[in-house]
Amino acid sequence: MLLLGLLMVVAPWPFGGAVSSARSALWVALGLLLVGAVMTIPRGQKRLPPIAVPLLCLLALAAQATVQSVLGVAVDPAAAGNAALSFLAVAAALTLGAWLGGEHRSSRRWLLGAFVLGGSFQLLWGTRLWFAPNATLWGQEVGGASQRLRGTYVNPDHFAYFLEILLAVLFAWLWWSWRRSRRVPSLEQRLLLVVIPALAWVTAFIALSFTGSRAGLLAGLFGLAAQAWWVIRGSGRGQERSGVRWDRLRRGLAVVALAVVAVGLTLWLGAWEGFGRLLTTSSYELISNSRSQVYAVSLELWFPQPWWGLGFGGFRDAFPAVQPESLRGLWTHAHSDYLELLICGGVIGLGLALAGAFALWRRLLQVWAAGYRSEGRAAALAALGALAAVGAHEMVDFGLLLPANALLLGILCGAAAAVPRR
Repeated sequence: MLLLGLLMVVAPWPFGGAVSSARSALWVALGLLLVGAVMTIPRGQKRLPPIAVPLLCLLALAAQATVQSVLGVAVDPAAAGNAALSFLAVAAALTLGAWLGGEHRSSRRWLLGAFVLGGSFQLLWGTRLWFAPNATLWGQEVGGASQRLRGTYVNPDHFAYFLEILLAVLFAWLWWSWRRSRRVPSLEQRLLLVVIPALAWVTAFIALSFTGSRAGLLAGLFGLAAQAWWVIRGSGRGQERSGVRWDRLRRGLAVVALAVVAVGLTLWLGAWEGFGRLLTTSSYELISNSRSQVYAVSLELWFPQPWWGLGFGGFRDAFPAVQPESLRGLWTHAHSDYLELLICGGVIGLGLALAGAFALWRRLLQVWAAGYRSEGRAAALAALGALAAVGAHEMVDFGLLLPANALLLGILCGAAAAVPRR
């Protein structure tokens, strides 16, 4: 458990795991942790019925990528082999999260605390880098505008993914603290319980705004709206099932106040840095931008092999065949993971991914509705919010291809999905 928490803290440090050496190190660390868990966890605790379907879907995706690589049907067999290892790594993260963080609340506290600790480091280091005169990270030139907050990621848009997950975790912490504060007699203790996670959430939102990621900011707000909907509506348990309209209205006003404070502080600290890129988005960027052209011409790569796909990881080598002259530069990804899954994995690959995500989503909703203890339900709320935000962002970007983001989300969802229900 200690090693898994440490891995969650340090996973984003080497450029978000973007470089091949860091990615390999993360794979090896996860593999060793999984072997250690198999050897040390009692046999009765190794059952994984809550995550069986998403785990099987990930293993099926890994098998598909392996077949593409071995048979040589992929455009880039080596890239397909790396994709298979990536799917296996996410499966290992999901399994470790379920085994080590699902049964006991102390374990979930440790994992979520490690994630918040890692997020605090990212914010502090990112702020230091933001004020630096040159855009360098670990002595390497990262390029891009230094005015955009990037943490230890090369691309600020990919750092936004990390912050979206962090926002979901902090909001769940705030919800749990608010519930607990109602049982505390002292007013000072009540305020302390609620103010600390509220300030942490506002700080993370300001950081997300300062990344300059337009899609990330909208996705973060979407994740907040989704979590607010579940909280306001109630889970259907206990007093929430028979709650009055005033109670729901009070929750809604509290969420609105939280968002207003976060937006107001962002405008006060730097309106241009926080919302400048979003407010200056032109109609061309919304309708006829280069990504829209990529989406349109990329479908030509899918038609020849609609069921099996051209091979995971092969978009970079295949896209020049359909790239028009108006689209200059090297396009390594389709900037939409759903579309890239369809092109590289075909209907089979996209179907497996969506089936696993749906099964995981359904399980998390069950935990939220009837999870054992409010802490377990808070973990489900965090995972649901993270999936909602990341799922929305994935429509126009590929941040889950960063190993750190995928592994952290996998551990969080595994721990929440394995929470026992009443």
